Amino acid sequence: MNTKRQVKREGADAPFFYGGQAVLEGVMMLGKSGVALAVREEAGGVAVECKRKSQKKTPFVYKWPIIRGCVGFINSMVTGIKMLSRSAEAAGGEDEKGGGKGAIGLALFLGLGLFVGLFILAPSWIAGLLRIWIGLPDSDVVWQNVLESAVRIVIFILYLVLVSLMKDIRRTFMYHGAEHKTINCFEKGGEMTVAGIQKYSKRHNRCGTTFLFFVIIISILVFSVVTYALYRLGVTASAVGGSFVFALVKTGVRLALLPLVAGLSYELLRLLAKGGDNLFMRIVRAPGLALQGLTTREPEPAMIEVALAAFNAARDMDLNPNAPDRVFDLSADFQKFHKEWQGKAAERGAESASVDFLLCGLLNVRRAELAALKAIKGSQKSNAENLLNKLVYNAEPYQYLLGYTEFYGLRIGVTREVLIPRLDTEVLADTAVRFLQSSFQLSIKILDLCCGSGCIGAAVAKNTGAACDFADISGAALTIAGENAKAAGIGYEIVQSDLFAGLAGRRYDAVLCNPPYVKTADLDALPPDVKKEPRIALDGGADGLDFYRRIAPELREHLNGGARAYFEVGDGQTADVRGIFEGAGFQIETIQDLNGKERVVEVKTEN
Repeated sequence: MNTKRQVKREGADAPFFYGGQAVLEGVMMLGKSGVALAVREEAGGVAVECKRKSQKKTPFVYKWPIIRGCVGFINSMVTGIKMLSRSAEAAGGEDEKGGGKGAIGLALFLGLGLFVGLFILAPSWIAGLLRIWIGLPDSDVVWQNVLESAVRIVIFILYLVLVSLMKDIRRTFMYHGAEHKTINCFEKGGEMTVAGIQKYSKRHNRCGTTFLFFVIIISILVFSVVTYALYRLGVTASAVGGSFVFALVKTGVRLALLPLVAGLSYELLRLLAKGGDNLFMRIVRAPGLALQGLTTREPEPAMIEVALAAFNAARDMDLNPNAPDRVFDLSADFQKFHKEWQGKAAERGAESASVDFLLCGLLNVRRAELAALKAIKGSQKSNAENLLNKLVYNAEPYQYLLGYTEFYGLRIGVTREVLIPRLDTEVLADTAVRFLQSSFQLSIKILDLCCGSGCIGAAVAKNTGAACDFADISGAALTIAGENAKAAGIGYEIVQSDLFAGLAGRRYDAVLCNPPYVKTADLDALPPDVKKEPRIALDGGADGLDFYRRIAPELREHLNGGARAYFEVGDGQTADVRGIFEGAGFQIETIQDLNGKERVVEVKTEN
């Protein structure tokens, strides 16, 4: 089995190894031909962009040992900052957009300043204080360097430990692990799938953490030699006019030597990447790999998916010279987008209101606010287009597409297993709430019969403190009802039952029911979106009254004294439903909906 894959393209004299970097909610992958960036968007999708490298010929001097390391280090910092900025834009949207070249230059300057201050100036200053505290003489150059080196290593490790405690950094370290796993899988000939990549190590020999460790170690060696050389040349604190001036001289020399340190560190990392797997190489690599325990975390499968998307984009540029550059679609004109989809809805005979409500749910705004929106994020636009296609061309109800709807102040989860709650049904819930609130009972028990999503029972129980039994013949519907009851924070019980068949011995202070009441012959004439709802929740038999007839004879034995039952009815059914329940010995009142139609039948026992 091939143990290490290398990229060889026509005209390439040397093998090429893929590299990468974790960014905000994503991964950058560097190929031979270009760089690719993949980011997990707010809407959940994976955004990918890639750009080919410049075709300008690299100056020959940039390929010399040491110099190539300096150039590579600067280029990697510039690229890294650009990728961080782009990932912030893609993950957070247009409102996270970074600056241009000036901002990148400032970030590069601040990054280098932090490195110099934290790992060069601070160790020297702290070591100076410790030297005075322990009484180490100025002439003891060797022990001064040992002390400063120890401080530098401690600061480096503490820095990694502290930043790993930050939530966003921990997630970035998880993406770092996903990047390593992906490259390890490719180089070892593994299956390039999420499941295949998961098996591989989250540590890698060419990691930037190892490079930084080499920078620290080599800087210790180089700075020690330089400090000793300065001492031998007579450049001491007393010779140059005091400790402060000497510290400035020493710092200036060290800053001048940073390119040499970076170049030597790169050459060592390059050597280890090609040096095989013998005992000596394993020993040299061990400290850097150990430190990766701090900078990499086990990734989630979704993070590996992002890393794989970045790798595939970089790989495609290497294998396909004609593969085009790709750019994140970060924002679009919302008003143009809105008008376009309202036009499509009108052409298909769909309600424009449904387009609005779907967009309101996706963008978390009110309908009245749509007219003021100027832009929509690229990730939101992509998700919206996918769902609007289903709404307009497949007549899929927007509530199913969103996965929820609003009902009597609650967010009710809905799927295609349950009927979508209607505004008219709030009349039933409101009537029951007002009755139970006026009863002044300390303990209330209600039944949501033919509960479906459980919207009625959840709303009434939430507003009265009642405990609710949810009963339905559909197990799938009961699962949804249970989730909605739990979200509402009410006391409840789930009972799978064909009407009262499974409720023997149970009595209630109120029975709430929105039974199927559409005539069987009318089902095929329903609007296309209504046909998407479960037929079992709509079909009320030949005249739409089957369920009322079955319920009426058994209702009394499930009502406590003074209890009432509330039933929703269809247009024109009130007189027939009244006759059914009056025939069973109940008193009846009817309640109108907001359009003045008799929508709810209130059933109560005779006094």
